Amino acid sequence: QGYIAFAFDIYDGEVATTREAAMALRQAADDAAIREKLVSVVAYLRAHGQGSGKVGTVGWCYGGGVALSFALGSDAHEGTAIFYGRLLDDPERMQHIHHPVYGTFARNDAGIPVEQVDAFVAALRNAGIENDVHIYDHVQHGFWLHVDRDPGTSTGPALDAWQRLKAYLNRVLGS
Repeated sequence: QGYIAFAFDIYDGEVATTREAAMALRQAADDAAIREKLVSVVAYLRAHGQGSGKVGTVGWCYGGGVALSFALGSDAHEGTAIFYGRLLDDPERMQHIHHPVYGTFARNDAGIPVEQVDAFVAALRNAGIENDVHIYDHVQHGFWLHVDRDPGTSTGPALDAWQRLKAYLNRVLGS
């Protein structure tokens, strides 16, 4: 797609093989250290000779919450894309975001109810933040990453979310 992607290791080499182990890693994660890593990544990408100098963050699940948290406390990048993830509904806190926000969510997500997504969108709008947030019907959490779980139901929404993400990145990171 013409972008430079940089994925950093939130868990410093630790790997979870069960849901319980993944939850333990997430709970033990040091938010300040993650933020420092993100600041370093942004600086690296801005200085990269082949990049445009524009940077966006993209996160899935826990990483979606990390991307949103980084947007709340940093003017260092031009876009934030969230796939699932921890959300906020406070327009005052949202005013710290100074770029458009993209979001993909699932109507059948047991962990992120539609009402929570609606409150998030309302807070973004109340704070005057341009956003492209969509809730896909008939799919569950992780549908974008795990199309193979239910290809008949997930393929169409996953392809649509991919097209929307590419359009968003083009708007916020394109020249």
